[in-house]
Amino acid sequence: MDDDTFYVCLYLKDGRPIGHRLSLSANFPDKLNNPGRDDAATSREVSNFRVASKEFVDAMMGYLEYVPLILTLTPFVSHTMVTTALREFLEKQYVSCDKSGNRTIYKLQRDDFSAFLRFDENLSAAASTRRSLPRLLTVGLVTSLAYHLSLLMKEVPKKFQMRSLARTNL
Repeated sequence: MDDDTFYVCLYLKDGRPIGHRLSLSANFPDKLNNPGRDDAATSREVSNFRVASKEFVDAMMGYLEYVPLILTLTPFVSHTMVTTALREFLEKQYVSCDKSGNRTIYKLQRDDFSAFLRFDENLSAAASTRRSLPRLLTVGLVTSLAYHLSLLMKEVPKKFQMRSLARTNL
């Protein structure tokens, strides 16, 4: 094997990727398996610090990769959904409409006023998403950090207990 290469096995189900594995050789099992689950003794021996650290890095990488996308697309998607629903409502409920150039003026019954106000409120909420989303994502980030830190802190006493047991068995 050339030292400058590595292999990735992409596992598929119904033609769609369900997972992957990385190796320095091209030898992969036929089916996707969960590493560390095959041998219970080995998985206990693998440091839970390592497991918690990997979970933390994965979570943080998720934030790093997807937060900009979420911050960019969510307000747009939210606004588009509400305006599409508003347009469908207007097309269904109008008494008459005047289409000219780049605008359409709908005439509605007074009974439809409260329903229209709900759309207007939803549009305002969609606009405020741009302002509130960074706070929500920051809370999620801090919560994830606290959760993973607590996992690591739970492992500290276990590690010291295992070391003291090893010393007493000598």
